[in-house]
Amino acid sequence: MKRILSSSLIILSIYLLAPLSLIAQAEEPGINDFIFVDKEPSPTNISDIRNAIGYPEQAIEENIQGTVVIRVLVDESGNYVKHKIVKEIHPALAEAVEAQIANVKFEPATQEGNAVKYWVNLPFPFKLVDEEDIIREQIEELTQEIQAAPEDYVLWHKRGVQRSRVRDYADAVVDFEESIRLNPKKNKKKKAKNTYEYLFYAQYSKGAAYVQMEKFDEAIADYDMALSYATEMAVEDEGVQGTLSTLYLERGYAKGLSGDYDGAKKDYRWVIANDEEAKCGVYRLLADIGIEEKNYADLVGIYDGLLECEPGDEMLNYSRGFYKLQNGQNKESLSDFAIVTEKSETRLMQIAAHNHAAMAYMNMGELDNALTELEKSFVLNSLLGQTYLFKAKVLIQKGSSDEACKALRRGLAIGLEGDELEEGEKLLKENCAE
Repeated sequence: MKRILSSSLIILSIYLLAPLSLIAQAEEPGINDFIFVDKEPSPTNISDIRNAIGYPEQAIEENIQGTVVIRVLVDESGNYVKHKIVKEIHPALAEAVEAQIANVKFEPATQEGNAVKYWVNLPFPFKLVDEEDIIREQIEELTQEIQAAPEDYVLWHKRGVQRSRVRDYADAVVDFEESIRLNPKKNKKKKAKNTYEYLFYAQYSKGAAYVQMEKFDEAIADYDMALSYATEMAVEDEGVQGTLSTLYLERGYAKGLSGDYDGAKKDYRWVIANDEEAKCGVYRLLADIGIEEKNYADLVGIYDGLLECEPGDEMLNYSRGFYKLQNGQNKESLSDFAIVTEKSETRLMQIAAHNHAAMAYMNMGELDNALTELEKSFVLNSLLGQTYLFKAKVLIQKGSSDEACKALRRGLAIGLEGDELEEGEKLLKENCAE
């Protein structure tokens, strides 16, 4: 017997000397009543119910874990009667349990051999599986398989992949190297088992591990070898061919980080030419190199590509206009700046576009047009140091030194930074008597 009688039931049993089982069944027990039973109800289909409950998507997205506890009243036939939530954790979890709780079936509680109604607590644990724990279990299983078959190059490769997934890159490299060493390299005839695909993947995966270890030269060498295996394959493998774009992309990334910008650009352009889905992201990588090299001609072409991917992005138009300006394409830059001033809802972008359009006009000798663009900037914001600096540059070319010096002093007083500060101070020293 597991529980003590409620005080009311004790009194009744003393005065009436009735059997306990008859008293227990006289009415539905209260949720907090204590009743002696031989055994509590036990669910018979709890696994099915938990599978039906699943894991609510909201709880997964919000990383919610815990145990919902529901107190269920079970009748003499083992059927659900009603319930109350004892521990909720989160509404999404509680609602998921409540949607299925009525379907739970039980072996009923018994009291002196007779079935009775009884309240029982049912826990429903929700625990998000730790993917890393699963992977490490798989690594252990593969280790045991390798011990049983140490010459199996496929097992070595699989364990290397799993070790990479949990960031054990040095151990992964060892596994890939062993897989490569053990590979029989059979692919001379179409009927022969194709093992070159494992050579390719092991070499490629080893290169990827080296990138994570920031050993870029070693990574590039492995990527090169993987490509050579792809070329040597007598039977074209669909999986290998589908991986080439990623390989070129990753090799380009490694080359860029090692300082081989020309090699990186070559690999990136291969991806652009061969992978329609990946090309837009690769243009961004090419832009990073162009900015690092200050290769404005390349950048103009790169932003042409980006605008094909994302037409209508005013920021891309502004950037392309800026790089055209830096590349001496003054007239061509004006159309990009005009798009920004007409379509952008961001005032600072509009001002920047007007200011750089003014520089394009200044470079073409159209000084009045340049001043007109700058006046449009002043209308948007009269307290921007850059606009005063650019106005001073135009006025200097126009021969209006006094006005230029006023603009310079105003710009320096408001505030300039970096190269613009240095340029402003230089122009003030060269053109304005102090």
